[in-house]
Amino acid sequence: MIAEIHGKISATGSNLSDRLEDNLTGDIFGSLRYLPFDLGIGPILSAAQIPELSELIEKVGLHICQVSFWPYHPLGELDVRMDFDNAVIGIEVKYQSPLSSDDDADYSNGTDEESEKVSVNQLYRESKIVRELAGPDKKAFLILVACDSECESIVSDVKARNLIENGVELGRISWQEILLILEKQQSSDPLHNCILGDMVALLKRKGFERFHGFDSLMTAICADGYFSYQYNQDLWSHLFAEPLIDGGSYY
Repeated sequence: MIAEIHGKISATGSNLSDRLEDNLTGDIFGSLRYLPFDLGIGPILSAAQIPELSELIEKVGLHICQVSFWPYHPLGELDVRMDFDNAVIGIEVKYQSPLSSDDDADYSNGTDEESEKVSVNQLYRESKIVRELAGPDKKAFLILVACDSECESIVSDVKARNLIENGVELGRISWQEILLILEKQQSSDPLHNCILGDMVALLKRKGFERFHGFDSLMTAICADGYFSYQYNQDLWSHLFAEPLIDGGSYY
């Protein structure tokens, strides 16, 4: 619904598919708006690998003011913008797709001035957006949400190349981690539990459930149970029959 309201889905739904990340963004982060901060958005932000943000949430607290989706900016488009009294958080969402733009820019050896950095890298541009929106009085954070297989590598590469704007902390959290967090949340409000249950079901439907080992697939065997096995003579004979190989044929 959120994606359609913002024109990310055509009126006829012709561009709607199981892999449309804008739709997934609206479904999850749109639903999170209807939950108390400490039941949804709070635990997810705390797990985004940004110590300063985790400390801010734990010690100072964040008072949410507004959540906006795909706000326009000349430098690019954040998927989600969260404005707080003391911080601005930009969220970039990826779902089975790479960054929309990148180049070979590398400032790991430093530059004389921050203004000398020029890159089309998507996270670099979005870090400039968040820094501008935060202004001088608020903390600025940028968080990448992606699959396990790509989330860490994308962030590590951008940090290694020193592309993120000064004053912006870059973090990451995978869809798989978000699923685990939401599965643990419980509320005394049935409506909140219903929203949580819907998000968990959607993320599982998308295939974000991690493999928990073969033990989770094993069926318990009852010691007092009765098991029978049948011997199939025809199948056994077929499996061990001498193969008919034609020396002049191709295999």
